[in-house]
This record gives sequence, C-alpha cells and structure tokens, in this order.
Amino acid sequence: MGQAYETLINPRRPVPRRPWISPGLTDAVLAEAPPPDAVRPELVPRLTDRYLVGHNVGVDRRLLHRRYPGIRPAGVIDTLRLAKLTGATQRSLTALVDRYALTERVGELVPHGHPHRALWDTVAAALLLQELIAEQWPSPPDFDALVASAGERFGHHNDPEQQTLL
Repeated sequence: MGQAYETLINPRRPVPRRPWISPGLTDAVLAEAPPPDAVRPELVPRLTDRYLVGHNVGVDRRLLHRRYPGIRPAGVIDTLRLAKLTGATQRSLTALVDRYALTERVGELVPHGHPHRALWDTVAAALLLQELIAEQWPSPPDFDALVASAGERFGHHNDPEQQTLL
C-alpha cells in the first residue's frame, strides 16, 4: 500500500460547471471512470484510522463522509489552517507552493499532474506541510502539538499505527 493511488470517479450524474470544480472534469472525461462503489475497496484500507493531510482538507473530509460514511479517518491535518498561523496573506495551495518554491519539486514528483487534481494537490500539501512546520516551530513538534495547531481528531486513536499521515 506504499504506492500512490489516484483515479477519477464517475458520479453517475451530470457535473455542473462551477469555479471550484477542477478544470477539465467534464461528463465526457468522467464517463469511462469507475463509479464510487468500485473504488471503495481501494479507499477503505488507505483511509480508515489514518490522518488525512491536505489543504482546506475539511472539504475533502465532508465529501468523503457523504460518499463513504463507513470510512472513518482518525483525523485531519490542514495546511490551510497551519498557513494562517504563519500569517501568509495568499493562502491558496498554488500561491503557497509558489511562496515556498515547491512548484518545480511537485512537478518532478507528479510529472503529468496539475493543480486541482488529487495527486498534484496531495504531493503539494505534503511538501508544504514540511515547510509550514519548519516555519512555525524551531524544532519539529510532536504529533499532538501538530494536531492541536492544524488538525482535528475524530475519535480516540492511541495506537501509533493509526497516527499515520496520508
């Protein structure tokens, strides 16, 4: 399970044109993608009892909960929330990736990706998290301090294996 996983999902309904929907995600593009239930077996072991890391990750968490209520992450760590603590005025993921000069590195790690697609945003958020932690703390915080500053727990998860970041 150490490999990245990315897939489009066919919502089995028309996709409206909205500014927050990733450019290029059209009904035609999604027509050949698997339906939500087909990806559940891949998502359950990757997300259950794990911490989700992302930028404005609450949006992803709500969507995940709506479509897959049985998948229960241990919590979230939000790079947007951490960026607010640093006083950043431009807080979009792409602006922060640019601010910390991470764009080229994200491009190397996701050569065919682009912003607003899952794998690009995930890699960008992971690299950004490291930069924000370094800026916020003189030495790396323990996990509890990080969650208190930039995250949320969803239950009582004391097992260190469950404190895995995704």
